[in-house]
Amino acid sequence: MHEEAQIGTALTIGSPENDFPLKEAPSYLLIAGGIGVTPIYAMATELAEAGKDFQIIYCTRSANETAYLDEMRSAFGDRLKLHHDDGDPEKIYDFWDHFEEARNMHVYCCGPQPLMEEIKAISGHWPEGRVNFEDFKPVEVVRADDLPFDVELAKSGKTITVPADRSILEAVRDAGIPTVSSCESGTCGTCKCGLIAGDADHRDMVLMDDERDDFIMICVSRARDGNLVLDL
Repeated sequence: MHEEAQIGTALTIGSPENDFPLKEAPSYLLIAGGIGVTPIYAMATELAEAGKDFQIIYCTRSANETAYLDEMRSAFGDRLKLHHDDGDPEKIYDFWDHFEEARNMHVYCCGPQPLMEEIKAISGHWPEGRVNFEDFKPVEVVRADDLPFDVELAKSGKTITVPADRSILEAVRDAGIPTVSSCESGTCGTCKCGLIAGDADHRDMVLMDDERDDFIMICVSRARDGNLVLDL
């Protein structure tokens, strides 16, 4: 559409759909991870305008990687709780106090898959329909026929093995090498890194065709055949 649509072009469109509707409730807990803040920010704005009771927990790696930081602080004040983990699994936010007892509220959660899985795991005793998720994961990160492969990291001089059931991003983190990421679903582009050599199996929704020989999204993509050399 960007290349071919011109002034006067007739486009066929469908009506908007909402798979993550904001339902009526006494109060709300909004949980965002990385770019999962996109629908959460919109929900918080709607609730604030309606005078509803709500709290936001917004988890990111660092303040520098926090989208809408100033806008949300200004709009929501002490209803916004920010948590930065610096990419350290030991510093992830502990949600248990919010879920230990089922409450008469609705929870809305959007973010990377690990965050979603954590909330699902600790909210199993809540009544059905109280905890809601927006899964923007557009690709199957790990597939049944995936195989392990090695990744040579040119800058650090290390070679790591990526297991069949883990992503490059996860394997790199497991090896203690700092990385940046946000969606971890191949949609945001945060984890983009240089591809120096190798045949990559690109599974992201970000790279243009002319970028795929030189870059890779390590949160979802893998080696198609053989090993890879990355600019990390």
